[in-house]
Amino acid sequence: MTVLVFFFGDLSAPAAVFLAVGATATASIPALLLPDAHRSDFPRLRQSAVDARHTFDRVLVAGLRWADAVVVDARLALRDVALSAAALLALLTITPGDAR
Repeated sequence: MTVLVFFFGDLSAPAAVFLAVGATATASIPALLLPDAHRSDFPRLRQSAVDARHTFDRVLVAGLRWADAVVVDARLALRDVALSAAALLALLTITPGDAR
């Protein structure tokens, strides 16, 4: 903020008016030109947007495949733990006299 006060502090009134008009004109250029523009006028911009979408789709699909693999691995690990626990419980609870 101090830099802005230092920069604009020595501006005269006409210079401030010219600066305001120039800034407004510069900011309004896209608003004046783009309503009449068609997306075919910007082929590189359109292609970069398409490339960005394809990249995003590839990253999203890779993330979904990774998450699916993690879920499947976790499910298999839980199944293995449950089977191991059931087998251990069966070995610990059955006494030699019970089995015939």
